Amino acid sequence: MAKLIATVALISILLIIMIANASSARRTIITTVEIDETNPNPTGTEGQCREEVEKQDLNSCVQYMRQSISGESEGGGEEKQQLHQCCSRVKQVRDECQCQAIESAYQEMSGEVMRHQYPRVIRRVRSIPLSCELSEVECRIR
Repeated sequence: MAKLIATVALISILLIIMIANASSARRTIITTVEIDETNPNPTGTEGQCREEVEKQDLNSCVQYMRQSISGESEGGGEEKQQLHQCCSRVKQVRDECQCQAIESAYQEMSGEVMRHQYPRVIRRVRSIPLSCELSEVECRIR
């Protein structure tokens, strides 16, 4: 009889442990997501700028940058016209997106640049904000 009581007690303990584990396995996990309704565009300013820049035809900026690769004479009429058109295009985007527009034009033509040409091209790219009298006079080009 003592063995029977010990066996029943052991089985009872095992059942209690199994029930406890089974109930803890069915726990519900609640995940909360906060939505910031003050910013309707979840990609933020960078995403908005990207969309705005993609709408612009920055070919004049690309051509202006390319002139530094080809070694065409600086200060020529065509160069001034390209710069003027480039400035006009860049100024059509919001102030906070203008550096991104310049960088986008640079990225478009950077694959054409040979290693020894980079210093000349980068100087030209960095001169655009000042030449165009943009609000950001210095852009960080990656």
